[in-house]
Amino acid sequence: MIEYPSEQFPKQWFTDGATMRYHPRKRTIYWMINMGLFVLLNMFYLRIRIGEWTNIDPPYVTGKLIPTLLSPLNIFEYPSQIFTIGITMALLCTIPILTALLYNFLHSIPFILIVIIFGHNFELSMCLLASCIAVSFEPMRFKSKFVAAVLWLLPEVMYWGLYSGENPEQDALRWAMLYAPWGIAFLSSVMIFGIVIGIGHFIRYKPGVIMPIFGLYLGGTVTFFLVNIGMNEHNFQAYVDRFRPSRNPAFQDRSILPLIEKEMAERKAMEPYLTNEIIKKELRLQWRWAFNSISFETPSNAANEAVFKFYSEKYISLDAIKYFLDKVNPQHHRVADALYYMGLLKDLKIDPIALRDEDTLRYRHDFPALQSKSTWKQLIDLHRTSDPAIEARWRLARILASHQPEGENERFQFDQAQQLLNEAYINCKETIAKRSKVTAPEPFMSEKLGSLFNVSLPTITNERLSYLKNRISLDALLLGTENRTGHLEHEKRLAKFMSLDPHQLNYEQDLQELKINSPQPDPLLDNIEMAQTLLVKDIDERIFRLSDITKKHDGKDGGIHAMLELALLFLSERERTDSFADKQEQLTQARNYLQRIIKLRSGTYIAELSQELLNNNPIE
Repeated sequence: MIEYPSEQFPKQWFTDGATMRYHPRKRTIYWMINMGLFVLLNMFYLRIRIGEWTNIDPPYVTGKLIPTLLSPLNIFEYPSQIFTIGITMALLCTIPILTALLYNFLHSIPFILIVIIFGHNFELSMCLLASCIAVSFEPMRFKSKFVAAVLWLLPEVMYWGLYSGENPEQDALRWAMLYAPWGIAFLSSVMIFGIVIGIGHFIRYKPGVIMPIFGLYLGGTVTFFLVNIGMNEHNFQAYVDRFRPSRNPAFQDRSILPLIEKEMAERKAMEPYLTNEIIKKELRLQWRWAFNSISFETPSNAANEAVFKFYSEKYISLDAIKYFLDKVNPQHHRVADALYYMGLLKDLKIDPIALRDEDTLRYRHDFPALQSKSTWKQLIDLHRTSDPAIEARWRLARILASHQPEGENERFQFDQAQQLLNEAYINCKETIAKRSKVTAPEPFMSEKLGSLFNVSLPTITNERLSYLKNRISLDALLLGTENRTGHLEHEKRLAKFMSLDPHQLNYEQDLQELKINSPQPDPLLDNIEMAQTLLVKDIDERIFRLSDITKKHDGKDGGIHAMLELALLFLSERERTDSFADKQEQLTQARNYLQRIIKLRSGTYIAELSQELLNNNPIE
């Protein structure tokens, strides 16, 4: 018998998967469809990460994972984002591995490149490269495709763990919650592997086995995100909420003493003959003048640098909000919030009194500026019934009331201001009543888990509504008929008084000038004296002067305001004292003043406010 030498075939290290035995045209079509869906998946992930659908410019790297869970959408405020990111990550990891497993390694390479180019995720792509090589490598191809796929998900699991970054949470449950998306990603990956390979086993791994499951998962995830959060909400968090004054780190109060001490040490080294007191005094003056003489040149000292940074951050924030407003439909409910924060930014200024007396950079926006007038008007025009429109009306009313006519045909705008205050007060009352009837929402998933997540507060909180109601009541009292006699001089003085900002250095001086130049009779005199009294810091002295105003201007606007302030002071002091007798005495005095206001100004906003205080502070 003749033996022929057996034909030697080279060993294949990277073998083809079960789908490769089908017709090339058919499997290529499905492969290209999968690749197109994978491009969309990466674009979606890039969009929810950085706010852009496409960005082909380098660098093709991403940051740590945990920061993407906290900004722009914070998972503790938007719990559904946990599932969105988890399932999206699962699809990013499983589709290339399944392609390498059922096709071959070469067919998975374009998917890896897509993760780099369209997903800007170089680190994840390197992990996918390792996984795809492993599942295509002949010695690593187990008899069970499912076991091989799950096992070689290990590089991605290591990526989720090692590339998460620093976890800022101290609470154990909240700390663990920041890893929940990766737990969901792993479980979803195992499920996807099981479904695709399970169905593939019965249909003999035909080319279309991946596409329908991939498409359903992708479509379901995008729909889930759009229904529960939406792109407009994502844009709002990215371009508006993080730039609002209360959240922007650049606008948080801080002491300037460390900067003064540092500059003082530098000056002392150069000019040792100067005393610390002289240097400190000069530096303090430097800080005060820096915010009075605005310069956008290169900062030459810490004070100028602070001014430069303040206005730079302010303009950056305004530009970000404008960008959001340009992208969104004007009728979207978040436009009202965006315009509200834009108005606050325009009203934002440094408190010079705090800078002078406390060496503190304190940022305030409680007094409306003329620059914000168009923003408040736009907010009211577009979203008249929104909560931010309540405050917009009050701020616009203040601006209009302080308007001084420049020409003969111009008129004072007290009537328009009074109308806005009336609308704001009515809307404020209705909103407070509506919210009092609304029950608290059910906690997310369970009561225990629900406590982990932040409660989403409205833009205008209940405390803010109460504050606005008080301010509107007092401003409506000031713009009443008592101060608007129709006399030109009286109207000018009222507009001037309304324009005075209590947080400006010249406020006390301006009040004194108004008082000295008072005509006889002067309907505004009681209000001027009341404003001067509110500047007194000593409580006992303030109570004495307020009591004097109630007697001197009995029944007038200033006297009514003084009674309200006395009632509030007594109620505040009542909370601080431990003596029951003192508590009763202060409650009685407060109630007497409130009852007197109701009797003198029945049917007015100030009377309603007084009645509400009476109801909240009954006799014990």
